[in-house]
Amino acid sequence: MTGVGYGDAYPITTGGRVAIVLGAVFGGLAFISLMTSEFLDSLKGTKQEHAVLSAMDSLKWERTVRAFAAQLIQAAWGLHNSKPNQRNKLSRRVTKAAHQFKRCRKRPPMHAGKASHALQINGLPDLVSNQVESWRVSRQVESNAVLDSLEHQVHKLENSLQALLH
Repeated sequence: MTGVGYGDAYPITTGGRVAIVLGAVFGGLAFISLMTSEFLDSLKGTKQEHAVLSAMDSLKWERTVRAFAAQLIQAAWGLHNSKPNQRNKLSRRVTKAAHQFKRCRKRPPMHAGKASHALQINGLPDLVSNQVESWRVSRQVESNAVLDSLEHQVHKLENSLQALLH
């Protein structure tokens, strides 16, 4: 009778069985942690992607702060122009608008940092032009290599044809 080798040799002692179980558990744990690490690393973005996200987040934050500031100004102007019997209601509106503005202003964008400043200083067009330029240079190098190879092959063919004709 023949077998495939699974279970032909197995630990008989309790210590051996415990060692096999612990080895399987820790080996599986190590394997799963490596897979998780690689998966999460593949989800990370490049510096340029982070810069774009940061800039978009900053623009959204600025827009929100401006909207709350406008609401506060409108409420304050309404309170200034109000009749004495409406002041209590409008005063609460001003207080609410001021609180919303303060909360929004004190909570800056999450991605605020060097990336957003770099994008704002250099600008998105410079970023895109740098990427296009690097792509163009790499394509030019590849094209030159292919052309050199073809010229070399044509030169070989010319030499072999001249040798046959002479």
